[in-house]
Amino acid sequence: MIPNARLCKALLDRELFGPDWRINQVEDTLELCRVFGTDRDWSVPAPLTTPGLVESRRNGGRLDAKKRAFLRDQLARVRAIAARHRDARTPGARDLARIAQWLSDQWQGTNAELLEG
Repeated sequence: MIPNARLCKALLDRELFGPDWRINQVEDTLELCRVFGTDRDWSVPAPLTTPGLVESRRNGGRLDAKKRAFLRDQLARVRAIAARHRDARTPGARDLARIAQWLSDQWQGTNAELLEG
């Protein structure tokens, strides 16, 4: 860990989730940040935020099985975050659950099939 990283993490927890923060809240927040930053640039969003992009990449042969497995793993972590914080009481934790649930909801029905195989 970088110097003062634990202090930074504790400050982030407290600022986002209040004085009764739990250790997994900031870890889950950072995981969502990683998901939103995966394979994106200034003009292309992260794949899990845009099923149409994933569909286009898959249809164009630019989404191999390894990448689909990676995205499925990310989605499983997002769904776990949504479940963990579903009954959150603080505004920050409710936002964490809301964002994770929104992301999870993008991958229902035919969109979920895009990540298979």
